[in-house]
Amino acid sequence: MKIISWNVRDYNNKLKKRLLRRKIEMEKPIILFLQETKCSSEDLGNFGKRFWKGAEVMELDMTGATGGLGLLWSPKLLSMTNFVASRYMLSTCFDVLGISIRGVITNVYGPFQLAHKPTFLEEM
Repeated sequence: MKIISWNVRDYNNKLKKRLLRRKIEMEKPIILFLQETKCSSEDLGNFGKRFWKGAEVMELDMTGATGGLGLLWSPKLLSMTNFVASRYMLSTCFDVLGISIRGVITNVYGPFQLAHKPTFLEEM
């Protein structure tokens, strides 16, 4: 079971899209976490449809000029339920299909501004 977590620092950059596509093709992950996407949920959803055929996508839009989280997975291999999203995290329960493995996964991207850290910790 391969999981990739990547702070892309601006998914809208064409070079990063190419790198991400190649990474998916080479590594063939079951789950892909993206942080600091700096894009809309629509853009990330379109990526999933174009570059990872059949992938399901859960995304959290950026706030202002920062943030943005993405969770992409293969529905042929995983079942995801009970999604929870907040400003700084996406979380879900998962079942690996065909075997008895289940759990919870969370994609987190905390704020760098000191003033936002109490809110972040409260959400966690």
